[in-house]
Amino acid sequence: MGDFDPTRLLPYCRSLVGTSPGFAAIHRDRFLETEADPDTREALAAEADAWVAEAGGYRFDVRPPASRGLRPGRVLAPSRPAATGFYGVPKARLPEEPPS
Repeated sequence: MGDFDPTRLLPYCRSLVGTSPGFAAIHRDRFLETEADPDTREALAAEADAWVAEAGGYRFDVRPPASRGLRPGRVLAPSRPAATGFYGVPKARLPEEPPS
């Protein structure tokens, strides 16, 4: 686990997702889709999960808002999309962003 580079998580920080005070939200699903091939995704997820837990963070899911029900012309209410995975990581444990 010592070879995981937390700077890889920085581009996936999201400020509009609510977390505990002092924590940053990192879009876990997008990180895994972008950074790993389908063959290596499980291994990268395990490394990232372990680093987040060691840093004092947590994993959480956010569900999009549900439909308000039927509308004129709809036979069925649309199905609710799946939850999106995020990490909550203490801001103090994230590395500084490199200057661009």
